[in-house]
Amino acid sequence: MSILRSKWVVLSPVMVAIVVLIFSLVLVPTVHPKPQKLPVAFVNEDEGVQLPNQPPINMGKNIEQAIQNMAKSNAAGKDQPPIDWMQVDSENKAKKGMDKQHYYGALIIPKDFSKKVASLQTPRPSAPKVKIVVNQGMNAAASAIVQQILNQAADHINANVRQQLLQAMAKKGGMVTVEQAALLASPVEKETAVIHAVGTHSANGNAPVSFVQPIWMASLAAAALLHLAMDRRAFAHRREKLAAQVMKTVVGLLLALIAGFGLIGMADAIGFHIPSFIDMALFVSLAFFSFFAIESAVFGWIGLKGIPIFILLLFFGAPLLSMAPELMTSFYRDWVYSWLPQRFMVEGLRELFFFDPTFQWNEPVSVLCWLAFVGVVLVIVSAFKKRMVQESEESGKLVTS
Repeated sequence: MSILRSKWVVLSPVMVAIVVLIFSLVLVPTVHPKPQKLPVAFVNEDEGVQLPNQPPINMGKNIEQAIQNMAKSNAAGKDQPPIDWMQVDSENKAKKGMDKQHYYGALIIPKDFSKKVASLQTPRPSAPKVKIVVNQGMNAAASAIVQQILNQAADHINANVRQQLLQAMAKKGGMVTVEQAALLASPVEKETAVIHAVGTHSANGNAPVSFVQPIWMASLAAAALLHLAMDRRAFAHRREKLAAQVMKTVVGLLLALIAGFGLIGMADAIGFHIPSFIDMALFVSLAFFSFFAIESAVFGWIGLKGIPIFILLLFFGAPLLSMAPELMTSFYRDWVYSWLPQRFMVEGLRELFFFDPTFQWNEPVSVLCWLAFVGVVLVIVSAFKKRMVQESEESGKLVTS
């Protein structure tokens, strides 16, 4: 029964409770993700129509006004609306914005919308169309929500046009042609297009997130092993310690290339769709070295006691990395997700997978380079820090003696 008197046994329930609490918090953002202000483009290209003895008709303007009124009503309420409508001048500009990941989708009213609505009351009706464009590559889950909301908006437009058509026909005595009757149930057609599709070999669009864990853990293992190798060596002078830190950085670069090309090669072999092998391997290598640099910097200053920090970053970050920021609560979006270094790897890989396969200077690359630079500087400075500690200890011994 002596084991029950051990302080570790007494502390074990507390430790279990703390661990359960910490890892339960990881699940909070995924329980009930609620969309908030997903940016969606609205394009009204409707040129209107002029009917004899009637004022000009522009159905697109009416729809635009209804959306603006809805946005104002949502802004006045307490809850954030699921969609943040962004007025865009043309379909071309909206698609360019989606190429730059500014919008999750677009609702487009074509030029001839009013003209075709007017034709529904003629013997030769032509069904008007609304265009729905979904930017799937930005986030598969968020784009699915946007597509559902845009379909509902199109259905609402369809119901309004049908109601107006019925009222107009009632004034004319209710007589309809066979063609008009065929269009009466659903007078407005929906034309849906998916751009930057995630395809069938990208883990349902989660390939960028899937690559984070192996790179993060591999960089952590490399940083810990190289720290142990350095920590167990005795350096005769500061110059030797500094040279060893520089050599560790060079070894980290070589390991980054091995990890980057190795992971992308393995992913390609098991069936992932890799748009550009070299570009993606180089970016993953950059991400590995960036992680390795900041991990080595922490180890250089506080030792391997920093490992739990990076383990917690992985576990807290993993559920968030697959979510669109607009699906998170404000706390997780502003205070957790925004501080995750892994998110820049995910954003860069998403760009390479679904938008532009060319490795180029952009925000994720810029941030990862800065993280790597700061990490390397701190690693090198840590050599001087340890030397200064030794000198102060030695001077203290001399004074004491």
